[in-house]
Amino acid sequence: RVQRGLDRIIAAHPGQRVVVVVHGGVIGQCMSLATGAPVFYFMGADNASISQLVAMPAGTGRPPLLVRRFNDTAHLDPVFSIAPEPLT
Repeated sequence: RVQRGLDRIIAAHPGQRVVVVVHGGVIGQCMSLATGAPVFYFMGADNASISQLVAMPAGTGRPPLLVRRFNDTAHLDPVFSIAPEPLT
């Protein structure tokens, strides 16, 4: 299902930048499809993190999907955390 969704998005937006907001499980599956690594290697994407795939045109000799970044949280405020604050 995830592969079909990626294929539809790529076909509908050639050469364009597209933002897709999804659950962490879908992110893991997309990263697995792009790398060939087991999906469990990519579990645990942080809330509001950015993972980026680049769809390569056919005939370039490159894999169809390249991972540019995974679980990037550099854009978030440094105080944003899912860890609880210590009790005072």
